[in-house]
Amino acid sequence: MRHGFVVVAVGIAAALLAPILLWGVIVWSTVVDDIGRRESEQRVLTARLAGASIGRTLEEAERRLDLLATRERLRAALAAGDDAALERHLADLIRGTIYATALALDPAGRLLARQPAAPETYGQSFADRDYYRGAVAGNGVYISEAVVSRITGQTVVVLALAVREREQPVGLLLLTLTPAHLLELLQPLRSTSGRDIHVVDQQARVIASTDPLRAPLSELRLPGVELLDGQTRSIAARVDGTEKV
Repeated sequence: MRHGFVVVAVGIAAALLAPILLWGVIVWSTVVDDIGRRESEQRVLTARLAGASIGRTLEEAERRLDLLATRERLRAALAAGDDAALERHLADLIRGTIYATALALDPAGRLLARQPAAPETYGQSFADRDYYRGAVAGNGVYISEAVVSRITGQTVVVLALAVREREQPVGLLLLTLTPAHLLELLQPLRSTSGRDIHVVDQQARVIASTDPLRAPLSELRLPGVELLDGQTRSIAARVDGTEKV
């Protein structure tokens, strides 16, 4: 009898606890789902803020290039190949900014002047670079893929504008950004330990990363990223052999 009582008691207890356990599972699942949703929203917000920060920096660079290109003295210095005058104009272009360098090229893509000044590099050709071809072919500021600078050896992103007279280029103005400068914009957004921000170009190469082990121009292919088409959302992918979101 005693054994049967225990069995009955356990059965009754289980019957009484079943709804409580089920409710606990439902609540736990809801909490986990809510945490996952909130983390996803935070990741998306971080990505949007990072994109907006970089976008504003590029827009500011475009405005500076457009404004400098309207100076008649700058145009005259380009046409004359006056490196001293061009260096003064280029100093105005980067003064008080995070941009790494400013350069002036002649219509054939040869370096006329640079800030910081580097006279020993003047005359070097950049006509094979995508930013030279892109700026000459278009009417606005061309933003390059990440490239290794021939002068400094650093990875840079180049913004280039062809200065024109009667539709013909009289020279080009360039601004460069380095990964270090981009990281200055991204670091304030890195609020969660274990979460990194990567800036990747259209060739799936890393331009800048808050992960110190991520080498510039290393490949970071994420399945599904090419399908975003301007949208922002969370996706799961294997990064360096580890599943990440």
